[in-house]
Amino acid sequence: CFMNAVLQCLSSTKPLRDYCLRRDFQHEQPPGPRAPQELTEAFADVIAALWHPDSSEAVNPGRFKAIFQKYVPSFTGYSQQDAQEFLKFFMDRLHVEINRKGRRTPSILADTRRTPAPEDPETLSPLPDPLPLQKSFAGGKVSLHDCFSLFTKEEELDSENAPVCDKCRQRTRSTKKLTIQRFPRILVL
Repeated sequence: CFMNAVLQCLSSTKPLRDYCLRRDFQHEQPPGPRAPQELTEAFADVIAALWHPDSSEAVNPGRFKAIFQKYVPSFTGYSQQDAQEFLKFFMDRLHVEINRKGRRTPSILADTRRTPAPEDPETLSPLPDPLPLQKSFAGGKVSLHDCFSLFTKEEELDSENAPVCDKCRQRTRSTKKLTIQRFPRILVL
């Protein structure tokens, strides 16, 4: 169920779908040792089967699932999983296999305590956490801007959420704030 939801959404993301259908990833040659593209190949096979003009049969993503589980063993079996976590792990692996510039994938979110990497954002990126929804806005209507405002609001960390100090080994009250540095062309919310 979680995998189906993500695959259906990604297969309807036209630039990604077309990239897979054309098999453009096969032409990517990042510097250094090339990562195997087996998960990307399996994903492209699922996309090709979903979008084949003559197919009226259900698509079986079994090979894709088996390869994904090889890279993320916590998803082994058929237990209930989180679609957002699946998407994050899947996108991370795709970025490893297709990273054009041969460098670590930058995050679209940067902790304000660190300097963001001066790299271009990826074309397709998911947020690491769901956007918060709250009906306390005017008239009970919630806009995407409202959700981003809540998502980037400074948060106080205390009790079990507080980080542990390296020196005294005690939980230290602190604050956390996420900022969005740059958006990719396609952002999964």
